[in-house]
Amino acid sequence: MWNGKGISGALIVALVLLSVPVAMAATEKMHLIYGDVKKVDPAADTVSVLADVKNKEKEFLFHLAPQASLNDQGKKIILGDLKEGSRVALHYTHDNGKLMAHSISIRNQGSMKSEKY
Repeated sequence: MWNGKGISGALIVALVLLSVPVAMAATEKMHLIYGDVKKVDPAADTVSVLADVKNKEKEFLFHLAPQASLNDQGKKIILGDLKEGSRVALHYTHDNGKLMAHSISIRNQGSMKSEKY
């Protein structure tokens, strides 16, 4: 006779297993980088940013995370609004060898003079 206990037990195990990637993603270390936009590819959801790292200019390719937020002086924008040469502050994580951008903020050119990349 079927009593449903097997299904509820399997459901609990499935929910626990499904929650593991979410918990792992929540513990990913968020990084911050300042730089200048070199290239934007809205079709690929990517942006290339030039930044000084240890006194050397380096180019980074960021993939836009699904829930990424983009803004210009507090106003919400889309990836296509980013222009080459725009100064940005970008929060990102590493995900399977990719740099994932979670937030990109266009910065006032003068606001970063005292900040280091």
